[in-house]
Amino acid sequence: MLNNIIKKMKYNFDKKLVKFILKKKIYQKRDPDLHQFILMFGSLVFQLYRSGMVLGLYDLLDKEEGLKFEELSQKLQIENYPLKVLLNSLEFLQVILKIGEKYYNNPTITFSALKKHNKLFSMNSTIEYFNMVVDPTFTELPTSIKENKPMGLYKVYGEDCNSFYEEISNDPTKVEYFSTFMQGFTNVNTDEVTSESIFGKCKNILDVGGNKGVISVALAKKHPKLKATVFDYPEVIKLAQQRFEKHNLSNRLSVLSGNALESIPAGYDCMTMFHFIDIFSPEQNKIILKNIYDALPDKGIVCIFTPITYLNKRCVNDLMGSYFLNLANGKGEFYNVEEIKHWLGSTKFSIIEEKYFTFNEVFLVAQKNIS
Repeated sequence: MLNNIIKKMKYNFDKKLVKFILKKKIYQKRDPDLHQFILMFGSLVFQLYRSGMVLGLYDLLDKEEGLKFEELSQKLQIENYPLKVLLNSLEFLQVILKIGEKYYNNPTITFSALKKHNKLFSMNSTIEYFNMVVDPTFTELPTSIKENKPMGLYKVYGEDCNSFYEEISNDPTKVEYFSTFMQGFTNVNTDEVTSESIFGKCKNILDVGGNKGVISVALAKKHPKLKATVFDYPEVIKLAQQRFEKHNLSNRLSVLSGNALESIPAGYDCMTMFHFIDIFSPEQNKIILKNIYDALPDKGIVCIFTPITYLNKRCVNDLMGSYFLNLANGKGEFYNVEEIKHWLGSTKFSIIEEKYFTFNEVFLVAQKNIS
């Protein structure tokens, strides 16, 4: 009992010490050449960061803050030389901090912030998706920019391929990486968005591009009277159906295969587009919204939840333009809110709700008004 109390006091002291040192900046200052180094050796930086994740370093330091080199070597079962290489590199990048003889996670970097914000978000799934699917295609980025074509997509699936999302849905070696990444990405604000009162007024929802059914399950659990259907490619909806069965929601949740660019089924008073519009061009989004408008009844609503960019400033979401250009069909981006609202207006929707969330995301609700 006494040992546990002493251990807890020491743990709390170590946490306060790290916060104090970060606040006062009493640690090795960032090398002025670090920015240039990252630009030159970005792939090396990525793999170093990933190695710390795969080998369990960050999880260990999250559970036991302030470990010495020998303790890390023993607990991670890594020999001295390779561990020294890893720790020195991550210390230079300030992913971890060394204070005295002890090592700590840097609590200000992204993975810690996301972990605190939402326990469901998986940085691991993002890293592995980029490692296994995205990064191998990015040698083609200069050609994609020059020719305005998704050369990374063509490298993997050939120039006669269909859309990236259709191809990866049918690729058994990559579909799980993609689906898990999308699930983790969507989860960041899922709890808050699916709790919105507007969904309590809906009876039957069509989850357009609903992937593995994460949003439909969340909506069904928070709003016990509604029903929902995931509308997506055939290979993806199989995973959604499995999720519904796992959560014992097959009586209220269902799946339907189709292509939103071709047609949208009628019979729903609400249609959702969660992390969906960014994979299409403006022209394609207008077509999808027109299909949704035609399928909805009078007073029916469409709910859009999406990452955004800004007209007058740059943010991290601007980096994803290269992803869409090179790999995801050569189309799409994270759009600014004014452009999305313009599409809705041109399709004769009336915007009735606009709400902003953390990590540069927006929730828009628009209603169909015939009269």
